[in-house]
Amino acid sequence: MSIHPAPLDPGVDPTVAASAPTSADLEALLVETWESYLSDGGPAIPWPTAPVDDETVGWSASVCFDGTWRCLVALEMQGTTAEAATRELLALDGDEEITDEDISDAVGELVNILGGAVKSIVAATSSLSLPVVAAGRVALPRHSTRLCDVAVRWHGRPVRVHLHAVGSTADTGEHTGHTGLTGEVP
Repeated sequence: MSIHPAPLDPGVDPTVAASAPTSADLEALLVETWESYLSDGGPAIPWPTAPVDDETVGWSASVCFDGTWRCLVALEMQGTTAEAATRELLALDGDEEITDEDISDAVGELVNILGGAVKSIVAATSSLSLPVVAAGRVALPRHSTRLCDVAVRWHGRPVRVHLHAVGSTADTGEHTGHTGLTGEVP
């Protein structure tokens, strides 16, 4: 778990970064969400030294906040972790087939729950987008700055959450992002 002291991308409002939840806040929300909705699968244990390997992101999802507080919450996990979370969240038996649609629904619901939890602790007026889900890693807005990155260990594998401040292009005022935001996503 770490706070990334990277300089803010041009167009990112500095008050967004200043009012963002801390890594400790984000970690607590991730643990609480995981244990509330997926408690039968074992505990979600904070994992500050979780390996970062782009090749292991099997599924990811994100939600955006648009309004006075412009941020994005992204959730990432390995494919087998997404399958286990789907099985538990949808109460599927061990012999029931899991489809990509099932996984997409479950991962999208989990990031939506996390997004709602983040929204509840931020003193700002913002709307929450519908989730965007991807097999692999979701694209991030061009003008964004990672504010924090946390992980938990669940079934021995990492579940990672990133929080990004999202800006707009300075010359056009055009917003960048996805669902609920207009503009180009790389």
